[in-house]
Amino acid sequence: MTPREDKHQSDRIVNSLSATGFFISAQQQMVNPVIGIYANETLHVSPALVGYIFTFFSLSSLATKLSSFFIMSRKKVVNPLFVSGLLISVLAPVGYVAVDDYTVLLLLRIIHGAAFAYDTVLMLTIAGLNSDRNNLLRAIQRYTTFLAVGLTVGPIVGTVLVLLLGVRDTILASSLMGLGAFLTGLRAAGLALKEPAQDYSGTSAKALVKQLKDRVLASTSLAYLSYNIAYGGVLAFSPLIARREVGLSESMVTVMFFLYYVSALSARSTMSTLISRVKVQRVYVAILLVSAVGAFFIAASRNSFVFASGYVLMAVAHGLSFPLSSLIIARRFENSSLRLTANSVLMSMWDTGMMLGPVICSASLVFVALDHVLLPMAVFPLAGCLLMITASLDRSN
Repeated sequence: MTPREDKHQSDRIVNSLSATGFFISAQQQMVNPVIGIYANETLHVSPALVGYIFTFFSLSSLATKLSSFFIMSRKKVVNPLFVSGLLISVLAPVGYVAVDDYTVLLLLRIIHGAAFAYDTVLMLTIAGLNSDRNNLLRAIQRYTTFLAVGLTVGPIVGTVLVLLLGVRDTILASSLMGLGAFLTGLRAAGLALKEPAQDYSGTSAKALVKQLKDRVLASTSLAYLSYNIAYGGVLAFSPLIARREVGLSESMVTVMFFLYYVSALSARSTMSTLISRVKVQRVYVAILLVSAVGAFFIAASRNSFVFASGYVLMAVAHGLSFPLSSLIIARRFENSSLRLTANSVLMSMWDTGMMLGPVICSASLVFVALDHVLLPMAVFPLAGCLLMITASLDRSN
């Protein structure tokens, strides 16, 4: 291929992956704001058990991401597993509303979490590896922006459908987003995954062990974890708090999530401008501070305006933390195997946070009332902020 043809092919691959990521993200955000309410009000699951609906999804996703390097080193299964994961995205919401047993619901969340994890790690890695270093920022920003658009569109569609159809049928309708991901994912598979251009199996175990000790990978991943613990707790329990303590309707809960992801998308669109003027690590410290304030507002206030303001502040961090982390990793690791492993570690921090946040909150309900359960979530981003400052000082010395 000529350089121009190669760039055109790279753009087609990134566009197809971005469209698939959009549909997967939109589906998640149609389901996440209301599945806890559905379980509580329809399946009569207690508030303490609602958190585990998110925890089991994240635990399964975490295990899959940590093992994705070994799975993807077997080239023959890369494409079939990718397509199978997309098919699960179509069917999982149907299962959620078809079952009437909490244990079966958790089993479905485990299956869905594994499919979600495998596909998202693979798509992020392929999107970056199909772009040269000069176009790396553009490719990552495009892919993650499409994810953010999906995160924004999902609550919009969810809000309308909750008003028209109710919670149960909104979850069921999210299968259509899964179908969109399946169709665009087939195109992505045909372009990029049928004959993978990158070899994920060529790195020695010694090199991988050395990579896992890398300070940049460790500090970036742990900082990302600190935000995701707070986000995991907020995602699991803020809808119930908004419903019971703040007095918002089900449709207003989905509007609240829409506000969140509009703010995240707006923040993400500023990334190129920000990092052209300020060092990436300094931006990271700032967004962790902002998220700590946001988590505190959500936890401490029962005024709807302050509660919503907390969501906006958390959303700014959400919009920037993932693409900034991905950019740091992509710049640090250029080898395909090393970058895949680094992406697996980084993205596992999402699931670890999404698992730990709800567990910490569920455990806290033994000691505190529901309206105070999110207060510990404000502490974790502050810890991540201190970690990034310390890591930056170490590198400068």
